[in-house]
Amino acid sequence: MHSWQGCRVLILELTGQCNFACRYCYAAGKKPLSMPLAVAKQAIASVAASQESQEPFLVQFTGGEPLLAAEALLKTAAWIRERKWPAVLQMQTNGSLLTAELAKQLRQYGVGVGVSVDGRPAVHDQMRCFPDGKGTMQSVALGMKNLAEEKCGAGVTCVVTAENVLKLSETVDMACYLGCARSLGFDLLRPRGRGDQVQAPQAAQVEQGFWQALERNEFWRKANGGALEMAQVARVDKLQQSKLACFGHCHAMTGEALYVAADGSLYACASLSGDAHFYLGRVEEGPEPLLRKRAAERICDGMAMCRNCQWLPHCGGGCFSRWYDAQGAPQNVEGECALKRTAARWWLQEHKQ
Repeated sequence: MHSWQGCRVLILELTGQCNFACRYCYAAGKKPLSMPLAVAKQAIASVAASQESQEPFLVQFTGGEPLLAAEALLKTAAWIRERKWPAVLQMQTNGSLLTAELAKQLRQYGVGVGVSVDGRPAVHDQMRCFPDGKGTMQSVALGMKNLAEEKCGAGVTCVVTAENVLKLSETVDMACYLGCARSLGFDLLRPRGRGDQVQAPQAAQVEQGFWQALERNEFWRKANGGALEMAQVARVDKLQQSKLACFGHCHAMTGEALYVAADGSLYACASLSGDAHFYLGRVEEGPEPLLRKRAAERICDGMAMCRNCQWLPHCGGGCFSRWYDAQGAPQNVEGECALKRTAARWWLQEHKQ
């Protein structure tokens, strides 16, 4: 028996192709396949049909670089809106292909945009470059300018490495300068793909760099009201207001997430695609409940180390896919703990607890 019931987050890999050659890309080596439009529609229709009382569900477009499949993305978005399904549409992009026309169309269909920025140009261009080695910031800045002119807000994500960890406050400056940024989140280096050739930051550096970023954001709030929502702190706030449960961010653990690879294969999590332990079936037949249950249990068991930590009520728990490696052993635990613990400390200070 196969069932789409319970899926609240659907992630579609529109293409495995990318126009960047980021030094730390954990997805490097993906097959350059493109998802047929029929596969995307079948997955979305199946999730929509499984919802009770027309509850909203998330559809996230990803890649590779999803805007290399812009035509498929826009056709899919239009198709969803025509059916008036209560879908929240989001896209994570490198920002370089965001033309004025695309920005207008994304706004028209209500597609939320997330853009990757790793700091000021000198730092960003060192990590996020084109295949010929040329820096990408100029293209990203133009793309974000196009979003700003369409009054489209964007979430910014910064990958944290040993090279930029003590310059995270500069990422705050850059995000504010780019004009359309509404939020900023920090994503620690994943030592996979090309990422295993880049040095990860030390926990003490993460605490220092992130605290400086929070202070810089507070400076902008006082100076001109232009502060960003800091994603890690916002998560702590939701936990304290009981709007998010511990591990509530991990939809793979709850069995609520499905990642659809370009070839139609289903996995529990985008970051675990290609791993047989988290394979759930194919779009044509739908996910297999037993495989979903086993994957969720594996993730839950893998996070046992969090459950007795005093910071769990404040941080909500770690990210299994970040800790997991091919041998099932935890890795880079200290860095993520430092990031979330610092966010909790900031929140507690702000609320004088």
